[in-house]
Amino acid sequence: MKKVAIVYIVSTLGRTGPTRQLLNLVKHLDPQSFDVHILTLSPEPKDSLKSKFREIRVNLHCLELTRLASVFFGHAKAKKLLCTLEPDIIHTQGLRADWLSTRMPFPHKITTQRNNPFSDYPQLMGLVVGRVAAHLHCYALRQLEVITCSDSIASLSHGMNINNNVIRNGVDTSAFKPIQNPELQRAQRMDLGLPPDGRFFIYTGPLIVRKNVEFLIKSIIVHAIDSDYLIILGTGPLLNYLAQIAKGRPNIIFRNSTDNVLPYLQAADYFVSASYDEGLPNSVLEALAAGLPILLSDISAHHEIIKLSPSSGELFCLNRPDTFYRAIDDLAAKQKTENANNAARASAVKYFSAEQMAAGYQRLYDDLLTQSLHISNRPSRICGK
Repeated sequence: MKKVAIVYIVSTLGRTGPTRQLLNLVKHLDPQSFDVHILTLSPEPKDSLKSKFREIRVNLHCLELTRLASVFFGHAKAKKLLCTLEPDIIHTQGLRADWLSTRMPFPHKITTQRNNPFSDYPQLMGLVVGRVAAHLHCYALRQLEVITCSDSIASLSHGMNINNNVIRNGVDTSAFKPIQNPELQRAQRMDLGLPPDGRFFIYTGPLIVRKNVEFLIKSIIVHAIDSDYLIILGTGPLLNYLAQIAKGRPNIIFRNSTDNVLPYLQAADYFVSASYDEGLPNSVLEALAAGLPILLSDISAHHEIIKLSPSSGELFCLNRPDTFYRAIDDLAAKQKTENANNAARASAVKYFSAEQMAAGYQRLYDDLLTQSLHISNRPSRICGK
């Protein structure tokens, strides 16, 4: 039987949450059923995950266009390549890729929406340009088959008149595993140059306003006991500002972002996030898979995670340090009575595995192609024949 050809179109394979989700997806698709191609629009940044995609032997193509050039030349160059590849399905993610897809005369065009454009874009591009970009992205999403990464994003999209279905983000549970032995955890800390004893909280991710890391630092400074530590694993535009707030505090430990966060997760006791807004965050799913109980701000995406596994974590009120430490006490009690560590791992396997996510997309692809009565005509329509 002929394999189903899928072309995934993205801006780049930069080290971001959406790129990691794409990697989890294509890594777990059935190689006997799908022929996978990834088309990037722009040259790769320094922190690209391109090598990870090469390891799983997917077909990589790049248009090598700047953002501005992609506006003028992206459609023609992408269409020319698609005529050669003759894909059965185009699957995009992100503003530029989604906008490009809307201009392709192709029957099966899917996109995965992983964010709230009206929250993300004004912070990234400035208020005026960001809001214009958000409106443009929403217009593009209305022209495509939309899959959202969480129930919270699905609800948001419905409110913007975007029809969608949900396939939750997934984590590679075979790669992210817990350490069961406390002595091994202590050794892991020493290997990482961390104090061997104490209670460790960890945040992993970019240091940007939306992640609200300042709240975590100030909460630890004000309320922590001497044996409490906060590991901040990541870089970003707020690094110097946050480091200044934590200056002179040995229990606030900054480390650069790394390809391999697992040793740090295994060395920690709790994962913490005070984000203002999320889709369905990779960092939280990775922490769950590593068996870490989670302390999360009470936003919709975090509510969704805790609702599925109440024993694995606690919520606290945004910018209320008193509720943060109350949540820690409640979670410590859960560790004793409900084994929050095991609950965290079990929830990752049951609800958020990459295998389940890939299976969901495979069913979607199969359903779309089964419904089509003229599969063989698709490439001709793209090439205008």
